[in-house]
Amino acid sequence: MLQKYLWLVYALGAAIMWGLQYATSEQLLKTVPTTLLTVAYTVAQALTYLIIYSFFQKQLHLNEFASYATSKNLYLFALVVFLGCCSTLLIFAAIAQGTATKASFIEISYPFFVAIFSTWLYQEGNVDGKTLLGGLLIFLGILTLARS
Repeated sequence: MLQKYLWLVYALGAAIMWGLQYATSEQLLKTVPTTLLTVAYTVAQALTYLIIYSFFQKQLHLNEFASYATSKNLYLFALVVFLGCCSTLLIFAAIAQGTATKASFIEISYPFFVAIFSTWLYQEGNVDGKTLLGGLLIFLGILTLARS
């Protein structure tokens, strides 16, 4: 039974962790420059992942990495890393210039962009009337926040 809803538990856990991270980042960004925090955050994440790797080495199947290292996958991986770095820098900059609360409400509009990019770039999205209506409501919310 739990297996069926495990994705929901993970997603909710991630949302809670992101909320705590954003609120804490706002406090740090009052005294630490955005770029410095971004670089330190990235280095600390890399070290954390290395520690996690050391505990779960066998489950990660890194010995099979070569079979996944196609030119397309390497390109997509590089793009994901680049976009992740940019988005981290931008969200820290948004928090530093505004507040964690406002920045997070704007940033949470990303599902609309997921739908658009999945459809446009990969022909795998489901953009229909409901998706467009949801996107419109998201952007109305953004306009409301931007004017406050």
